[in-house]
Amino acid sequence: MKNKIFFFSIVLALIIGLSVRGQGYTLSNLSIGHQNHFGWDISGSGDYCCVSDPRDSIDDYGNGSVYIYEKNGANWDFVQNISAVNKKPYQLFGYKLSMDGDYLAVSELGNDTKGFMAGAVSIYTQQGSSWIHSQDIYANSSQKNMNFGASIQLFGDYLYVGAPNLDSGCVFVYKKQAGQYILSQKIQSPFDVDFEFGKSICLNSDFLFIGAPATSNSQINGGVFVYKNQNQAWQLDTFFRENVSNASSNFGVSIAVENNTLVIGAPHTTVNNSSEDYFFAGAAYVATYNNTWQLNSNPIISSNVGGHDLFGSKVAIKDSIIFITSPRHDENLKDDGNIEMLTYESGVWKKDTTYFAPQSSIYFGNNIFVFNDNLMVSTGGEKSIKNKGLIYIYNIDKLISDIDNPISYDNIISIFPNPANDFFKIENTYYTSFNYSIYSIQGKLILSNKSKNNERIDISYLANGVYIISIQNEKHTHIERLVISH
Repeated sequence: MKNKIFFFSIVLALIIGLSVRGQGYTLSNLSIGHQNHFGWDISGSGDYCCVSDPRDSIDDYGNGSVYIYEKNGANWDFVQNISAVNKKPYQLFGYKLSMDGDYLAVSELGNDTKGFMAGAVSIYTQQGSSWIHSQDIYANSSQKNMNFGASIQLFGDYLYVGAPNLDSGCVFVYKKQAGQYILSQKIQSPFDVDFEFGKSICLNSDFLFIGAPATSNSQINGGVFVYKNQNQAWQLDTFFRENVSNASSNFGVSIAVENNTLVIGAPHTTVNNSSEDYFFAGAAYVATYNNTWQLNSNPIISSNVGGHDLFGSKVAIKDSIIFITSPRHDENLKDDGNIEMLTYESGVWKKDTTYFAPQSSIYFGNNIFVFNDNLMVSTGGEKSIKNKGLIYIYNIDKLISDIDNPISYDNIISIFPNPANDFFKIENTYYTSFNYSIYSIQGKLILSNKSKNNERIDISYLANGVYIISIQNEKHTHIERLVISH
């Protein structure tokens, strides 16, 4: 990337302590407000990744924004922040993301061009080191609350957009022609009584999988529709009915495919374990392809079942390894969350490793995304600051070789008071001295110096406003906003 701006490299190199051998990185939220949802969705392609914050308040509440990063050796450098061209309250720009090559699709679930909460999708293309807005896409009909963009997927020359509340649910298929996406097929739910068809989407070169987590109008069950590519059009091939799951299980709300293996999350499933019912404990299912798709009716349940864990909220598969999240699992704190990794042994998917939430993070596993050799995990932030959001990035090969909990800090840095008046202090639990740099929001270096732990740093001469502070020691870089208000 040209003209990399070091101060915006929002990366904390986590040097894993204790007996753990792995290493990870953290992307932190730079939004001023706390009640955001940084990490609501994640996508990536090649050396780039993007993270959405659909409730980021820019000009008004809930405008939404997307942060784009580029991999730079072992780090991830901030590249750009994008937001809706015409910002409105509750636009929820960044509700869903999909990046593929030089193209990025961003949904705006609150866009009202076609009706209240009708939704829209914005297309960005990479030009040099920047991502430029190139197209807006809307449903070909007007209806409020259709949720056009509740799911999106770029795949080759095609874009798939789910609108689960349009009639009984639809998926729109667009083909790229001369750099613009043109509607080529509209797939409607095969059953008029079903709804939320298109709430989730995933695909490979031969099959398109469409999740309908509330398939039965009376029992609110769920299902997954499998479409086969025939003569450049998708035709229904198989339907995994809800009879293998529970009513209200949200079966199909999260789906992931790799080669001949499909993973389906059902996070609201009630699990009976040792004659006790665990409501919303959650489950996951696996379907395999051998001339036809067959669903294994035996669910995968958590190795540590708990009520309201929501096991199966998000699923991913990479190199025949399945990752399943339980964002509400209570291990050390309430709702701290975990991720279970499963491998295939002797015809059965078995738990290999469990990754627990780092320190005081909550809702660890709110979302996960796997691309290249990276596993990206979002959280709801820290226990004391809900919805602030953090992204943990792990090398999958290192995760595989690690022991049960490869996620741990040996260093905590805090800045106080923030907002600051005439001074602030830096508290570092591990190092007694460190370097710090203060930048303007435009990237101009204002101050750079050394400091000791809890030493008073004078800022009485700086103007009111928002600044970026970077704190560095031998092993860590901590970056966050510093607000000065005299």
